[in-house]
Amino acid sequence: MEDVFLWLKYLFLGLFQGVTEPIPISSSGHLQIAQYFFGIEADGLTFELLVNSASLFAVILVYRQDIMRLITNGLNYVKHREPADKSEFMFIVYLVIATIPAGVIGILFQDYISENLAGVKVVAVTLIITGFALF
Repeated sequence: MEDVFLWLKYLFLGLFQGVTEPIPISSSGHLQIAQYFFGIEADGLTFELLVNSASLFAVILVYRQDIMRLITNGLNYVKHREPADKSEFMFIVYLVIATIPAGVIGILFQDYISENLAGVKVVAVTLIITGFALF
């Protein structure tokens, strides 16, 4: 029974992450705050897989037409060099290039980030700073 309750907690947090992912807020930050207020301690690979799967599903669901257009036109540009499809191909290239620095920083500083920047207080402060910046 305890395993069922644990999976229900994971499901709730995954749904929370998935619902807030397409919204222009920090879904991961809000997820940590939800965990804090609901008293849910969820760590480990299983939790990360569930939550990030919910995020991936939400993003794919919301942006499925755009994703298909980018893939189709990007591949069309690679195959046929159609000038009309170049901007979509370049968008994919820029997206990949922009992702690389974040991935490298995440890998290099993973231990520091997980030890020092994962608390609910840090999340609250950074959300406030982001809110002021967006305002």
